[in-house]
Formats: sequence, C-alpha cells, structure tokens
Amino acid sequence: MDSLDARVAGLDFSLQLDAVSCRAEILNLLGPFVTQDDPSLLPHSTVCWTVRERRSESPGTGADRGDEPPEIVVRDGRWSARHATFEAEFDVASGLGAAVIQPRFSAFSSFLRTFLAGYLPFRSGLALHSAAVILPGGSACLFAAPSGHGKTTISRELMKREICAGVLTDEFALVRAQPTPAAAFASPFWGELPRPKGREWPASGSSGRVRSLIFLEKHHHDARQALAKTQAFRMCLERTVMRPSQRELTNLVLDAAAALAGGVPAERIMWKSPEGLLRSVEATLRDGSA
Repeated sequence: MDSLDARVAGLDFSLQLDAVSCRAEILNLLGPFVTQDDPSLLPHSTVCWTVRERRSESPGTGADRGDEPPEIVVRDGRWSARHATFEAEFDVASGLGAAVIQPRFSAFSSFLRTFLAGYLPFRSGLALHSAAVILPGGSACLFAAPSGHGKTTISRELMKREICAGVLTDEFALVRAQPTPAAAFASPFWGELPRPKGREWPASGSSGRVRSLIFLEKHHHDARQALAKTQAFRMCLERTVMRPSQRELTNLVLDAAAALAGGVPAERIMWKSPEGLLRSVEATLRDGSA
C-alpha cells in the first residue's frame, strides 16, 4: 500500500492508496501541496483516507451516470457520498475515511472535489466557483462567477500585468471563513489556466487572508455595485460548489457563507469587454471598495 501526505486548505491529508492504478496522476495533482500552505493562517485538521479501486461495477453505478451530482448524507457524525464513479464514508470525529473508486483518475478527482466541497463546511469553509489571486501585499482576492463570466480572463490579465503576485486557482476556490478574516488557499483544481508546479506558486505563499470578494457578471455594459452583506451572502450561496439538501450540512454551508460575506467588503462587477473588466477590477483594488 502506497502512502501520500499532502496539505490542502489547512487539511493535512494522509492517503493510503491500496493498489490504485492512477497513483502517478494523483501524485501530480497533490504533489505541490505537501508543504505549501502557510502554517500561520490557521490550525490544521488531519484526515486520513484509505482509497482502493472498484474492480467491478456496482448495480446502478454505470459510467453513463458519471455526470450526475454525488449524493451526500451526514448522519450521526458520519459523512458519506455516493456517485457513479466512487463511494466514500468518513467519520468526522476521528478523521478516518475509506473510499472505493473506479480505476481511473477522473474518479479520484471527483471523489476529492466532493470531499473538499462537502467537508470544508465542517471547518467553517467553502468550495466556491471562483478564481482566487494573491495580491502583492500577501492578501487574497476572490472573483466568484459562473462559467464564462470572467474568472480565467481576470486571473490571466492580472498576472500578465503583474497586478497580482500569483493565482491560486481560476475555477475552484477553497476558503476557510473562520477565524476571521477569511483565508483563501491554493486549489488542486483549475479551469483553463495551466496550474503552476510546486516551485511556481506565489512567492508570498499559497494562501492569504481574503481582502475582497468580487462577483463577476458578463453584461451589456460596464458597471460596479457595492454589495450589502445580505446581498453578498445570497450571491455567495449561488457560487458554492456544494448545494446540500440535508439540514445539518445546509446549516453548515449557510454559516460559512454568512461568515465570509459578513467579514470582507463585497462588490458586483458587470463587464462587457475584457478591457472594461480589468479597468473595474483595478479601480476596486485601488480604492479599496472591495
């Protein structure tokens, strides 16, 4: 059995890979996270997963259902997830879990995305459909938006013009809302931008306290709108990766979203062209309105 230790969003992962065939791809995904997060931001939580491959299809778990969202259940201190490509059980108190995945890397990727999105709320955190960048002073800025509304565009432009020190992700942001102010962390999961390798993360570190929460919206004109905390809370919920239906997990997501929206300035930026988007973001960062 192979072992792999990594740290993602303040979570120390110990992975026991039981004859998993996609080990090389998993190492490539998590390799940069062995020692990257800044230990000063918050205490770490340790989780230990044993992962093995499913050698035959279980009834009703065929590949044709792979695009369906996972089913997550929290009951009596146990977190479980079911998907076409994996099954996982996790004990929240002990931090011990076991997962069975299909023998391909996409199954492990789906499992890890689901766990991060479904477990971070237990640690006052969220996974967001958002870009995250590190600013020159070491703080972080979040750009939350649906696909096609500017996350990759603004990340690329800020890097090109050296307005930010580095990009943490252009798609799947990991945030811990408490202790305040919130902290954003480097993510294993990216959109269109190539993910940096281990030594290419921002010199200021792969995490930072969130200074600004900006919601992007492609529009027929350019505009900026400061958001009240209630507006930011609602829009934050719209951008969360996890949309639970069960009460316990829903309440945790609501608490984390409220802490994030209530703890940092938030702004909505509507943009028509990449140039207009960049001008609005530069103005926002310059005047500190978000």
